[in-house]
Amino acid sequence: MKIVSTLALAVALTSAASAQTAGGLHTVTAPMQQGNRGIVGILAPNGTFQPLIASSPQGALPSSHVFTGTFTGTLNIAIGSPLPSGSTILCQLQLQTDGVSAAGQVDAIDETQQVSATGVTATAATCNFTLPYQWGLFANTPNATVRDAVEMFILVSAQTSTGNGRTSFVTYGTVAVPATGSFTNFSLAARI
Repeated sequence: MKIVSTLALAVALTSAASAQTAGGLHTVTAPMQQGNRGIVGILAPNGTFQPLIASSPQGALPSSHVFTGTFTGTLNIAIGSPLPSGSTILCQLQLQTDGVSAAGQVDAIDETQQVSATGVTATAATCNFTLPYQWGLFANTPNATVRDAVEMFILVSAQTSTGNGRTSFVTYGTVAVPATGSFTNFSLAARI
């Protein structure tokens, strides 16, 4: 598929200004006339056109809604076998927010925090997270095509200064975007 403008598509269809590329995709080139923006979309090999963003009155796009808050929590780590001598344990919390508004606007936000483990013994360690966020989201409304949600990922790494060691990556599931001003507390477990 190829992203094109409807104005460019119309010119291409009426004046044969398109060239077929490998895989059957069309590249459309046409000058945009002043005051005529066109609609961005995808031109499939079968000739169908799918707009990516629906038009708004006078070309205005809906505004985003700002969500703020903090994810706080503890990760309890079980150490399954001896780590390389001199290893440092680092933990990373990743929050991934994505969705598609009814107008076709895409939200794709990643927030990440990395911390050093505390209370490290031969069999256990702990990581504590405090990750504030401020997200401008378009797709956190009841009429969104794909409503925003937050997916949590944890990465635990035990490595020496030369890079020897091991890493564990775990997906912990999806939660709804918390209400503005919320503190979202979690307690998770991982194994390395």
